[in-house]
Amino acid sequence: MSHNKYLIDTHVFLWAVGSSDLLSKSAKKILSDKTNEIYLSKVSYWEICLKISKGKLILQKGWEEKLEEERRANRFHWLEVAPKHCEGIISMPRHHKDPFDRLLLSQAKCEKLGLISCDEKLHLYNVKVYW
Repeated sequence: MSHNKYLIDTHVFLWAVGSSDLLSKSAKKILSDKTNEIYLSKVSYWEICLKISKGKLILQKGWEEKLEEERRANRFHWLEVAPKHCEGIISMPRHHKDPFDRLLLSQAKCEKLGLISCDEKLHLYNVKVYW
């Protein structure tokens, strides 16, 4: 089996650590394959914090430690935000207006990562999206 690298969308991370049945069979297979390298962007952590601050996401007390434990247990590597990732959104088509998704798309493209997401709009970009 080939060794592949993937970036997970924020919802994929939350569903993966929540033992949710919302993940597709394909996504579950990719995430469970220990030969794959799975990345979680710091952008996703920012998105989670922003949603909590707006009351759009409610997590239990101590969620910070729990998410970090789950990130490690699931072998998800942190992906930092680099200037080239931010610059990548400048010339990106405006098919999708969500700033988090646009930055994740740019990161996936710059780092040559497949993107795991159920967001159908992301298929409009020059990034391989898995679901």
